Amino acid sequence: MEIGRFEDCRVASSGARIVVENARIRRVWRLHRGRLQAASVEDRASGADHARVADDAGHAFEYRGLFPANTDPLLWHPLRLSSVRARVVKPATLEAAHLEASVLLEDSLQGLSIRMIHRVFPGTPAIRSSIEIRAENYPRGPFLADDPMRAVEALALAQGLRAFEVVDLIAKTDRHHDGLRVLREGRVPTDPAGFDGCIAILKGPDGRGMFVLKEGPPAEERRAEVPCDFRIGAGFLRVLGWGIAPHEFCPDRDRASYGWSVGVFEGGREGAVRAIRETLDARFPRNPSRDDQFMANPWGANKRGEGMTEAFLKREIRACASLGIPAYQPDAGWETGHPRSHAHRVLGNLVLPDDAWTFRKSNFPRGFEPVAREARDLGVRLGLWFSPDLHRQYRTWREEADILLDLWRRHGIDAFKIDTVLLRSKDADENLDAFCRRVLEESRGRATLNLDITAGQRWGYFRALDCGNLFLENRYTQWGNYWPWKTLRHLWQLAEFVPTRKLQIEILDTETGAGKYDRKDPTRPAAAGQDYAAAVALFANPLFWGEPSSLSAKGRASIARMTALWKSVKDEVLSGTVWPVGEEPSGRGFPGFQSAGSDGRGIAIFYREAARAAKASFDLRVLDPGRYRIEPVWPPGPPRFVRFGRQPRLEIEFARPHDFRIVRYARLP
Repeated sequence: MEIGRFEDCRVASSGARIVVENARIRRVWRLHRGRLQAASVEDRASGADHARVADDAGHAFEYRGLFPANTDPLLWHPLRLSSVRARVVKPATLEAAHLEASVLLEDSLQGLSIRMIHRVFPGTPAIRSSIEIRAENYPRGPFLADDPMRAVEALALAQGLRAFEVVDLIAKTDRHHDGLRVLREGRVPTDPAGFDGCIAILKGPDGRGMFVLKEGPPAEERRAEVPCDFRIGAGFLRVLGWGIAPHEFCPDRDRASYGWSVGVFEGGREGAVRAIRETLDARFPRNPSRDDQFMANPWGANKRGEGMTEAFLKREIRACASLGIPAYQPDAGWETGHPRSHAHRVLGNLVLPDDAWTFRKSNFPRGFEPVAREARDLGVRLGLWFSPDLHRQYRTWREEADILLDLWRRHGIDAFKIDTVLLRSKDADENLDAFCRRVLEESRGRATLNLDITAGQRWGYFRALDCGNLFLENRYTQWGNYWPWKTLRHLWQLAEFVPTRKLQIEILDTETGAGKYDRKDPTRPAAAGQDYAAAVALFANPLFWGEPSSLSAKGRASIARMTALWKSVKDEVLSGTVWPVGEEPSGRGFPGFQSAGSDGRGIAIFYREAARAAKASFDLRVLDPGRYRIEPVWPPGPPRFVRFGRQPRLEIEFARPHDFRIVRYARLP
């Protein structure tokens, strides 16, 4: 019986069988002898089913001490299917409309209720799931040990899935320069083995397969609960980590697990990556007025908030206006804060005073309105840095969200950088989530968040893409830890899986900090130059990480030129799917990005690092064979016409090291 429908999405239930599907994927669960079992993961285009089920299979989820793995009558409590419901979810603040299925299961003997939530988006090759659970009793067994029997998804795999790959996306970027790590690839092991990561890809010899995208924190930031993220063996897949430790179950409210998506693909690894990106792009559609951000933040000048006064901010805003930078975001230093400084507050575990989040009177004797008025008059959007109260597990989330909403209403501040996050408990996770949701929902999405993922214990790349974009790096020329090629590599690696429109990419003043670099190093910032350093960020959300008002005349001309260039191409770039192309950045190679639009149209950027050769060939992606028109955009020039075969390849000539080229392409009839 059909329970709900939205476009090509459908939910149906017949007796103990539950179906959630769209035109691309069908998932089936069945309640058999008191167990809810994952029965099918079907690719509807090919008819291939990547899951199987046996009568003696266990639940589609596991948690030791709540769901016994055997049928001993003293331990086994069958689950009862109480209801299956469906509703159409209208477009949310940052998430597209979709059909949601809610499957309620109950165990009256334990006082346990489990609600499985499945979300299916029109035309996408994946279904997103999560679990809400309420328990009268705590799970039996040890509370503090990592346990591999805590899985939100337990699948028996079809026999044809013999090859696998696990990918981890690395945050804590204060420690890491790389964003992606392929942890393991090869044949599925005979004996189950554990792997850390957020993406698992399994495929057969015909190139068809399934993927799992886990929305929990990166492995390095995972709370104590499970020893790994995936367990994979012959005919066996477990997605581990509820995000709920045994002592965190509650009798009076639901606890929500981390979300995860199961999807299908064909075409080998390239097809899997396309399916993952297609899923994310459909779920988080671009809103240009909200998502397209070119911003300046003065913290990159490494003055640690000193001199954050009305006069300074007005000077900065005027500089942004003259350079064409659309938004300015003061970082730490505007707030009254703690008398012993923000660092003392965080490291010393100090309680914040009541006036912590008011503008510092000594720096803003007339309040903040004169600064806000200057920004309004010059057409510069305002952002602001904020650090919710980590020491109280964010239990003051409502009051702190209201502080941001008041700043938005009174001063028009609409982009808040959220920093110093430490998620050490389920309470902290839920409270911070509630904080973010309140800001977004009360402002109807007009106030957005820039989530800092550089340190601490945070959500990572996929947990909160519906909250805003991600602040990726803290780098400083004054510390000698900024290289344009490393920032480019970070973006290039992440672009395989993460929409670049969700990433803020730093541009530093390349004329500063020269003494921190070897003058013979051809990859140093000064050798790359300001144009090239800015070009690194053109296919994402550029962030000028420094003081615009302190730029030299040469630096101002460069940033103004690159800002105008970004504005001229951003609609084409950010409306498409941005892929990494060329070589992985090394400081001496030829990397690039390609934004693939619809109907064989798109735009691409190609870089020459400190390489000796003047020419390079770039293999392009997701293009059908045919004749194409190639139009140079930067620098402009006459079009040329090429014919691409099965592997589109384009030769680009550069004028000098640290040069870049942008071209627009279109497939001809």
